[in-house]
Amino acid sequence: MKKWIIFVPIIVILVLFGIAIYQIQTYEQIIIPDNVKNTLQQNIEDGFYEGIIIGTVDQYNTEFFALGNISSESIMPIDKNTKFEIASISKLFTATLLADLVSTSRVNISDSITKFLPSNTNISEENENITLEQLVTHTSGLPRLPENQTNTWREFYSTYDSVQLIQSLSMHSSNSSKYSYSNFGYTLLGYALENVFDQSLQNEVDVKILNEFGMSNTTITNIDDKSENFALGHKNGEPTKDIQWKAPLGAGGYHSTANDLVTFLSVNLGIDEPTPEFVKLTHQPYYNVTNEFAEHQSQSGLGWKISTCPGTKVLWHDGGTDGYRAFLGFEPNKKWGVVVLTNSETEVEHIGLHLLHNSTFDMREFNLDKTYLDYNEVLGTYQMHNYTIKIEKTGNQFFAKINEQPKKKIYPESDTKFFFTDEYSFLEFERNEMGVIKGINFHKFDHEYELTFQYCSRTSWEPGTKIS
Repeated sequence: MKKWIIFVPIIVILVLFGIAIYQIQTYEQIIIPDNVKNTLQQNIEDGFYEGIIIGTVDQYNTEFFALGNISSESIMPIDKNTKFEIASISKLFTATLLADLVSTSRVNISDSITKFLPSNTNISEENENITLEQLVTHTSGLPRLPENQTNTWREFYSTYDSVQLIQSLSMHSSNSSKYSYSNFGYTLLGYALENVFDQSLQNEVDVKILNEFGMSNTTITNIDDKSENFALGHKNGEPTKDIQWKAPLGAGGYHSTANDLVTFLSVNLGIDEPTPEFVKLTHQPYYNVTNEFAEHQSQSGLGWKISTCPGTKVLWHDGGTDGYRAFLGFEPNKKWGVVVLTNSETEVEHIGLHLLHNSTFDMREFNLDKTYLDYNEVLGTYQMHNYTIKIEKTGNQFFAKINEQPKKKIYPESDTKFFFTDEYSFLEFERNEMGVIKGINFHKFDHEYELTFQYCSRTSWEPGTKIS
């Protein structure tokens, strides 16, 4: 009888242990399924990504999956310690510092920005009412970039200093409290926080976040100090030029590794030890981006974008500079997170959101139909009022130039549908009753929401294209 008393508990323990192991293995397979790996392998072969890495973390395991090389001129493969520019993911560091100041009562999130600017700053009455909360949640009404003296983010970050930043603030009026993504606003927030700390934002990020969390490979991007394992950005298949950062930090400027960003996710998820209270503060929603009746809710936290689909809630952020794209996000209820980094201009947020939303969010597969690479019928210029799209071609590569923006690569999915890879957009061509291309429908999306639908009539044809 005693033997049975001893033997039965052992059987129960072994059965429970086997069930636990099975659950862990099943859970790991869900995180980066084979269909995602196969799709990315095809994307690499088709030239959409130079290199890419996915890092995942949950309460059981950390996993990395990498493809491609650090540059088109190197055979060194991407790995978890390869450094990438992470662009706007840097905003999460700024928001986390603000949360620390709020939690220790050094600032109030409703404080006006004027409290942290030089006393002789000349700004409009509307801008005097801009608060720290509005800056960190992109609801200040400030434009994406200052409209004076600069047309591109590269010019802004590489030429602007704190004096020009304040001058730009005096030239803009904040007349809206709606959500509008603003690099200008976050740069201003970084400048304000430096005045609170009375030292550089970089130093505070180093001390309060990078050193404290154990992120030793995350630093300010410096074109003169790049390690051998630094992925070179690629745009249109060619390495991109580095940017020398001059503007106050706050909106970008850092590079990091998949391993370090997984560590950052672990802190936010409380994997190894409880999440610090000031970090938890960044997870709270502060602003509803979509209305309450939308099927997929979107909110703004402190730095984090909050996306809610049926059955899942995801906090995330993305980033992009010339030749780099980055994604970082986590599902707090399931306690797992994802980081995706690439040294290419092809966007990656659809990969991260697909994994985190448990496949309820579709992953783009970039269905390139190579039979249409020698197709010329769509070439020409299309116009609607002040909106112009010009379709060009060099060799077998199609390009779309929209107004005065730099031309972008587009790829044929069929004879009438071409897609972009650096954003979730596509062009749908229409034919007349004779079968001739007569116009373009331009579709631009923010995840599953269609933001722009423009119809442009054809006004000219390129030599060699079919007209009638």
